[in-house]
Amino acid sequence: HDHLRHIAKGETTTGLNHQNHILMIHKQAPGYALGMRPAAFIPLAVFAAVAAFMTAPAWLAATPSVVGELNGLDLVGSYWSHWWTADAIGRGVSPFAGTHSFYPSGQSPLLQYNLLDAAIHAPFGWAFGPRLGYNAACFAALVATGWAANRLARSAGISASVALLTGVLVEAS
Repeated sequence: HDHLRHIAKGETTTGLNHQNHILMIHKQAPGYALGMRPAAFIPLAVFAAVAAFMTAPAWLAATPSVVGELNGLDLVGSYWSHWWTADAIGRGVSPFAGTHSFYPSGQSPLLQYNLLDAAIHAPFGWAFGPRLGYNAACFAALVATGWAANRLARSAGISASVALLTGVLVEAS
């Protein structure tokens, strides 16, 4: 470990010692501990661009909007469940109990909504409020979906370019 002594003293290194010095600097770069090289960020940038394109109508609307099909029945329920879950967790109440849906007869949120994604995305609601938090959670879910499909394709031995296309197709589907 003679080269480490030179590096610690700030001395100039050459040859193999210089290569080790450069490697040590590279290992300290952000993302390296996660096993991510700079080229690994390219798919993330692509998936973020696709998510931005897909969610742009909600972000750029003249009136406050949320991501999703406005005429679809699921949008209102999903939006409500994200708000309810973040609010309940924030107050220390179980989001899985309650009779707020289908008032006055009541329906348990556990039976009616997918509260798992709402619980995972609750920090977005706390940070940005209900509407922007819901939109940010949808954006993050789209990016994560593309990334996961890409990583699955790469782990199956698919080339980087085809894995990127796989991620984009799954994300946009």
